[in-house]
Amino acid sequence: MRVYNTKHFIKILFSLHKSDTLKILFPSMILVGLYSWGIQYLEVEYLHLTSKSGVSNVGMIHSLLGFVLSLLLVFRTNTAYDRWWEGRKLWGKLVNDTRNFAIKINTILGDNRQDIDQIARYLKYFPHFLAKHLSKESTRLALDEDYSEIESSLKNHGPSDIIILLSHKLNQLKKKEKFRKLKCYT
Repeated sequence: MRVYNTKHFIKILFSLHKSDTLKILFPSMILVGLYSWGIQYLEVEYLHLTSKSGVSNVGMIHSLLGFVLSLLLVFRTNTAYDRWWEGRKLWGKLVNDTRNFAIKINTILGDNRQDIDQIARYLKYFPHFLAKHLSKESTRLALDEDYSEIESSLKNHGPSDIIILLSHKLNQLKKKEKFRKLKCYT
């Protein structure tokens, strides 16, 4: 991500040629410009499709095309924002659900600190491994402790492997009868 100083906008304007987007789109922009110039040239010089006042309709066509393209751009921007907002809501829900689950486990296990800490570590790293898996990048979030021991035990799919480890730990605690009997209301 590039950070721009808005006080030096002229420098930004003249460094636009270094932009990746412009490098990619420049040949297409030249081609479309030449194509539209060719159509206008044919209309005016050879086909004589101008109105009686001598004014060409090419400007009106470009205005209409600009309007249609601006509507398309607005719809695409709104769609992208909706997708971003949905992702933000889902990420917040994931964080809240893991936090609430950790609180419930803490209440159920009571004084068993070792098991609580291990489950809390699994829950703490689950969103990280999920984000890493979904983005397919090896970037790591800034965490307080080293998680290489957990990462080395993961096989293929980080998030599901964390869930499997968590399920095995909870099943192990259930077999040892570490869970208190709770009244469940349905």
